[in-house]
Amino acid sequence: DVLQIKTEINQYTVRVSDLTGRTVIQKTGGQEEQLDLENLANGVYQIIFTDQTGRVIDAQKVVKQDE
Repeated sequence: DVLQIKTEINQYTVRVSDLTGRTVIQKTGGQEEQLDLENLANGVYQIIFTDQTGRVIDAQKVVKQDE
């Protein structure tokens, strides 16, 4: 399971957290990146994007569910 990220922002940090707030993935990225979610357990995750100053740019929830 791979999440494709496309943005106009040149540099950001993306953090994936589980519902307890534990960070399970953290990555610095550019305009086109991929997040590999394959090793994560099924469940709901929050994906938070921050800029270089730590300001939150966007936050989304995703559900990982293997078929």
